[in-house]
Amino acid sequence: MKIAEAGQADRRGKKIASVQSLMEGIILQSIEDLWIAGEEDGCINFFRGEGFGICADIAGMNLYDQVRLLNFADKIIGH
Repeated sequence: MKIAEAGQADRRGKKIASVQSLMEGIILQSIEDLWIAGEEDGCINFFRGEGFGICADIAGMNLYDQVRLLNFADKIIGH
């Protein structure tokens, strides 16, 4: 029984890591898309709405890193 439980914990850990990676990918893609005229509005809404906070929390970003990334995105939006 212990082996089965360890296997389940390992799979659960891999699923969590996969979801965190996905959230990081969404954030990075949104930063890249800020440079594309047709995508800019959606990205601005993502960073200024709840979407970024949700993704950042799931990705495991601390508040300090979230603020730094939002400031970076704001600089891109300003240009």
